[in-house]
Amino acid sequence: MEPFGGPPSGHPLYVKAHDTMPALGSRVDTPNGPGQVVGRNVPSDKVTVRLNSGGRCSCPSASVCSPRKQHEARYTPSDDSERS
Repeated sequence: MEPFGGPPSGHPLYVKAHDTMPALGSRVDTPNGPGQVVGRNVPSDKVTVRLNSGGRCSCPSASVCSPRKQHEARYTPSDDSERS
């Protein structure tokens, strides 16, 4: 097994995670507020984030990944568009 945050092992799950999950130390916005990625759990596809407010949270990596947020912003209807 590779060191925490090191290069991916040969297993396809870890190679994909290395390419898609936020890197350790990266700044992200979580449902609980902004923070910094301090851990990654590849099998559960979750990241641990140290929040700027002082706490920690664990959340699905998709909820803090920019591509997912961009997709949701583009394709999720807002309350205003549903009323027209």
